[in-house]
Amino acid sequence: NMSHEIRTPMNAVIGFTDLMLMDSKGMADDHREYLETIKTSGKLLLMLINDILDISKIEAGQLHLEYRSFSLGYILKTVEYNVAALINRKGHHIDFHTPLPKSDGTNNKQVTIPGVEDTIIGDPNRLQQVLNNLLSNAVKFTDEGKISYEVKILVRPSGSMLEFSVSDSGIGI
Repeated sequence: NMSHEIRTPMNAVIGFTDLMLMDSKGMADDHREYLETIKTSGKLLLMLINDILDISKIEAGQLHLEYRSFSLGYILKTVEYNVAALINRKGHHIDFHTPLPKSDGTNNKQVTIPGVEDTIIGDPNRLQQVLNNLLSNAVKFTDEGKISYEVKILVRPSGSMLEFSVSDSGIGI
């Protein structure tokens, strides 16, 4: 399986980096920062690999969406972390506005958005993939200014659904 052969080495890099970070007592701050950069870059590269593999699945008519319960807050917090890392790496002043409440300083990934249930049914991997792609493009094309995204609940006779929107002050497409 080609996808396994491509993902396995990247997962090993991320996994061993995590192990090194867990055992980083006494390590110089700049070395710890290098490891964090390796980890973040590895995760972004893995997302890119997944995107490429998904395109081939789409072209072959073999992409199937999942329908399962997942924590929306956890997905959005992960996306927020990825985007903040991209903005930080870019080195420009960009205000990033999210629908998530400000952090309470803990490492708690359980967050809520007023009016939106935390546990929803859908495909968490595809949602994260789409939001990461939209927001990374916003970062790529915004040198200064503002990037924001929103989550709204739309109530329809057929049922409720979520609407995600991304806006930025960049040059546009």
